[in-house]
Amino acid sequence: MCAFWNKWFKKEEEPTRVISHPRQLNAADLVQIDDSFSLPEDIRGASLVVQNVGTYQFEFEQSPVWTLKGEKGLIYLSIENDSGSDQISFSKRLQKAEVESWFDPDQFARIFEEDYDLRLSPLKQEGDFSSWVDGDYGLKTFALSGYFYDTDYRGQKAPQYEGSGEPFDYYCLENEAGTHAIEIEVYQDGTTEVSASQYLDMGAIKDMWPGK
Repeated sequence: MCAFWNKWFKKEEEPTRVISHPRQLNAADLVQIDDSFSLPEDIRGASLVVQNVGTYQFEFEQSPVWTLKGEKGLIYLSIENDSGSDQISFSKRLQKAEVESWFDPDQFARIFEEDYDLRLSPLKQEGDFSSWVDGDYGLKTFALSGYFYDTDYRGQKAPQYEGSGEPFDYYCLENEAGTHAIEIEVYQDGTTEVSASQYLDMGAIKDMWPGK
């Protein structure tokens, strides 16, 4: 009789969530980065926690961005699709002083003049961001209008009403190999976010676990 009642009242265990692709990552999930020497030093072999999932929206597409937190600060993860194949993009924000330290201010200003002949060159080869920059950068995208939402809209369309997202203009420069980028977001209040990005294959993420 006891065995019958125990079976009757036994709480069904929830199935364990399996993460097989970074697109499935949610807040509080855990990410283990590979320890390959091709990765930036400050994330090589790092364990990161998904802090938030936001959304970028452009005219013909919207895509999630994951904010990952580790011992050395925040890293931003997005998924790029290159000729039908997914790639990881890891990005790290640069403060104004860091931008001025790594790039000539006059040369950097030419980005906003729609100068497609520009070749943006790092001023140095060593320092905190040395593994995030590579070669000369050429302008690829100029003042593309977009919106950022601090909300996860995967599987649904981001709201279209005024004030629902933060509008910005997007600029992107890539190196000749197409492996590194400098990305810039200029918001209506004048806030400017500059990121150094690196494109990597999916193997850059060694493992992923559900946080809850």
